[in-house]
Amino acid sequence: MPSLQSFSQYIKSDRHGSTRIENLSLKDIFCATTSDFCDKVALCEIREYQLFQKLYVPESKLFRQDEKLKSEDDDLEEEKVVPSN
Repeated sequence: MPSLQSFSQYIKSDRHGSTRIENLSLKDIFCATTSDFCDKVALCEIREYQLFQKLYVPESKLFRQDEKLKSEDDDLEEEKVVPSN
């Protein structure tokens, strides 16, 4: 999948702050329909966004499972009692 730079959507601001970057409001991002989100926010085709969603959901589930396992391991480590001399 091409990056934002290859789509020419990435604007690097200069050191002096003269590059003005207009950001969408959160409402425009989170309350948009899929079609509007693709047209105005992601600037991609709907099919490309749907593919991203299919790839992202399983990946995010794996990440949450991994975080849960790490948390359980940490809990077990805390429960271990170190014998005192």
